[in-house]
Amino acid sequence: MRKPLLSLIFLVLLPGFILAQSTFKVKGKVTDAKTGEALIGANVVLKPSNYGGVTDINGDYSFDVPNSIANGQTAELTASYINYKKSTIRVVLNGSNITQNFTLEEDVFQTEEVVVTGIASKTSKSVSDVAVTRIPVAELTEKQNFQSVSQLFVGKIPGVKVSLASGNVGSGWSFFIRDGGGINGNGQPLIYIDGVRLDNFNFGYNTGGQLLSSLSNLNPNDIENIEILKGPAAASTYGTNASNGVVLITTKSGKGAAAMGIGKNYSIGYQFNYGVNSQVFKYPSTFSNADTATNPLFANNGYIREHSLSIRGGTGIISYFASIQNRFESGLIPEQNWMNRNNLRLNLNIVPAENLSLKFSSAYSFSKIRRPINDNSVFGWLLNTLSYFPAYSRLKAEEIMAISDLLNTTQFVGSFSATWKPIGDLEINVGAGIDNSFMQDQYKIPVTYGNRYSTSYIGSYSDFSRNGDNFTYDANARYSFKDLFFPNLNFSTVIGTQIIERRNWSRNITVQNFLHPDVTNLGAGKDVTTKNDAASNNKQAGIFTENTFSYEDTYNLKLAFRRDYATAIGFEAPAITYPSVGLSVRIDKFDLLPNDFNLFKVRAAYGESGQLPGADDGLPLMYSAYSGGTGLGYGFRSIGNVSIEPERVKSFEIGFDTEFMRMFALEFTYYNSTASNSIVNASAAQSSGLGAYSVPVNVGGVEGHGFEGSLRFNPIRTADYDLNFTLNWSYQTNKVTNLGEAAQITGASQTIAILKVGSPKWEFWDYLPTTPKFNATTLKYAGANLTSEKVDLGNPFPDHSGTFSFDFRFMKNFTLSALMEWGLNVKVWSYSVRRAVAAYCYEPVLPMQIKLGLTTRTLPGVSALTPGTQEYIDVANEYVKYDPSAGSYGNFVFDADYFYIRELTLAYNFTDLMKEYMPTSLFSELNAGLSVRNVFKSSKYEMDPDVNTNGGTVGGVGTDFATLPQPRTVNFWIRFNF
Repeated sequence: MRKPLLSLIFLVLLPGFILAQSTFKVKGKVTDAKTGEALIGANVVLKPSNYGGVTDINGDYSFDVPNSIANGQTAELTASYINYKKSTIRVVLNGSNITQNFTLEEDVFQTEEVVVTGIASKTSKSVSDVAVTRIPVAELTEKQNFQSVSQLFVGKIPGVKVSLASGNVGSGWSFFIRDGGGINGNGQPLIYIDGVRLDNFNFGYNTGGQLLSSLSNLNPNDIENIEILKGPAAASTYGTNASNGVVLITTKSGKGAAAMGIGKNYSIGYQFNYGVNSQVFKYPSTFSNADTATNPLFANNGYIREHSLSIRGGTGIISYFASIQNRFESGLIPEQNWMNRNNLRLNLNIVPAENLSLKFSSAYSFSKIRRPINDNSVFGWLLNTLSYFPAYSRLKAEEIMAISDLLNTTQFVGSFSATWKPIGDLEINVGAGIDNSFMQDQYKIPVTYGNRYSTSYIGSYSDFSRNGDNFTYDANARYSFKDLFFPNLNFSTVIGTQIIERRNWSRNITVQNFLHPDVTNLGAGKDVTTKNDAASNNKQAGIFTENTFSYEDTYNLKLAFRRDYATAIGFEAPAITYPSVGLSVRIDKFDLLPNDFNLFKVRAAYGESGQLPGADDGLPLMYSAYSGGTGLGYGFRSIGNVSIEPERVKSFEIGFDTEFMRMFALEFTYYNSTASNSIVNASAAQSSGLGAYSVPVNVGGVEGHGFEGSLRFNPIRTADYDLNFTLNWSYQTNKVTNLGEAAQITGASQTIAILKVGSPKWEFWDYLPTTPKFNATTLKYAGANLTSEKVDLGNPFPDHSGTFSFDFRFMKNFTLSALMEWGLNVKVWSYSVRRAVAAYCYEPVLPMQIKLGLTTRTLPGVSALTPGTQEYIDVANEYVKYDPSAGSYGNFVFDADYFYIRELTLAYNFTDLMKEYMPTSLFSELNAGLSVRNVFKSSKYEMDPDVNTNGGTVGGVGTDFATLPQPRTVNFWIRFNF
């Protein structure tokens, strides 16, 4: 019995002995050079092979290397860790075990961070010719919880402002980058997820500013980092439609070696989050119904539950990252505002050979969102409480509660890419991806309350749906030459192509007058009041080349251009070419600066991009069906211009980056942009016989400039304490220079933000009341006289804005962080105040309205005055400033400078406790924390200036039309890995 048992043990252990004899071990420890602390999760890689390891909770790493690759040659062993400078040591591979420790220095400016600087180019920040900002999302999500991707951008990037449409759960948002680019388009950047061009749009039916962003489906915990290319100087090689910048989102990938400990090739992470949305901003008592109806309505707590599970690891040639998340969140009216979002992700990296690597990225999401009908709707809560007296004078609470708006969404984003190095320094890259989405909005007004909602129908059901497919195809080849012509001169050239195809289908139908309250499907509606469908197929293709020269890592020059073709360009218009050039010089490489300067780089870049014409702008004539009293018929839908070209935006930026005393990092950029060939609609020539139609022409223009600065300061760094400060400051201004024959161009409906030559884009312009008018017979107040011309009333975008943040690690394992945000010279146009005045609900104005005899409402000690008396005239002179029926809106533009404490987080890392008390613990890392968003908000505007009524529509920014303020969100989270 004993002999067979020994034989069995020998057979089991034999492969291990063979493996042990055929490999040698590389091991060591990675620590912080200043504090001596172990660095957990640092990568150690043996180059040029793909063998490597990751440090465990003690900072130790270990991995095996086959003896077959060891023939006495010298190789590079490199240790790297996020926010630290790499360390490389040359070792001899002769089959013997290697023990090598590393001490890494903090990278204050993140000089060695590799960032994207073009469609097919990456380089370290130390030599980049443009300002590239990277958001380390994986780090941020380790410290706190984020409800949506939008919160990752807020306050993190100089020159980038994010405006949320509403405080309702599931509402959309819009970007404003630098000076907002040119005139055309919606002002939004191109967005890529793992190389896939996202169909960036805002979706919704009959819900005003609560439109849903297509980014809302993305799980923030899946993201590794986000990079922002601001303006054409940086984004030129991305071609047409990149004039507002490019957002590059990279999701997490696998770990190719030991993930969290020696001999362990995977890490499983779980996070639970419990949160509460609560009312941070109460409507002021200047509104009659604020304390009795509106504030109590939004005083509810909306609860948040989130479960996230992920696995990350790898073995052999494959590494992987997979995750699943469920998030349920309710708003301040939980019954009518909630979101249930589900996310699945699988990313694979495969290296079948040393010269070939493959990447697969896939994400699927499905969600349901219910939203209350606020913002621009007579069925909304705010317009039926805040702006009416008595409250609910139009609709009762139970009637509004019965209205249903349900949004169903599904989205798949997937991509494949391959990198092949067939010979030497030749690299070939190919990729393809798809963004497929389906969104359906179902809006129902029930029969239950008869014709309470309208005198014309009983019950209504609207169904609006949209399918979208975005295809992205990329291919490029790069070749690098070292020591070209003379030593230390390196040259790299890349040539490639990109093809984008967008297909969209949409349909909508509305039925009314249900015969029975319990049967409310589309087929049960007696009358079909609206029906339509639409489809579009847009294609865009570009070829590009980029050439870079580098001498001694001191002088760096980049030359590039892209030529674009698109179906939206006019039939007779040529393709369009966008050039770019950039230069950077490392001054610290010369003996000119004190030794305290670790980096001093000056840089300059020029680039061009644009915005495509509208889908119909280049088509000579488009027809559509119309219905009227005589039945159906056909007519012109649009008249195009076969010579129409894309808008062209040129941008120049110059700046410097410096790191000194190993605790300061400063980045500064000045930029100037000019848009020309902007598309403006002009009246069709009378000789065309086309009637009162407009034709798009390339005549518009706009100029802008500004600066951005970012200062980071790390005054304390020890084993137990680490303090970091970051200050961002931005200034921007712009001016419309040409609109052709158009005196001005209006923005979204119900707004006074317009385009006007000589003033900034979307400036508020309107007439102002001057003096009262009186009835000649009764002498009663009869309205207001207006200024003879429109008056400049300011801009909804701040010209100065900034953030201040700090991260403080104390007592080794506690972390306290905060983010503050401010904006100066901001204006808000308040339709909310105007409606309240018109409904006799605005307390500062109500006494004047009573004295003038404009309302039957009463107040103690206030009575109507006698028309024609001096006292009556004096009150009229004061009231005219607030008259909502004066024929203008300009008297309701208010100062809205703001200061917010956006984020506050306290977290604790339990890893050291586990090491001390649970040496064989199942958990390799455990963190818990409490984070608060929208901690404090203060503004000159008496309500919340953080508004954007029309979601992603630029013309609606800064318009408060019954827009619900954002809530305060408190999250408690616990996260562990095992």
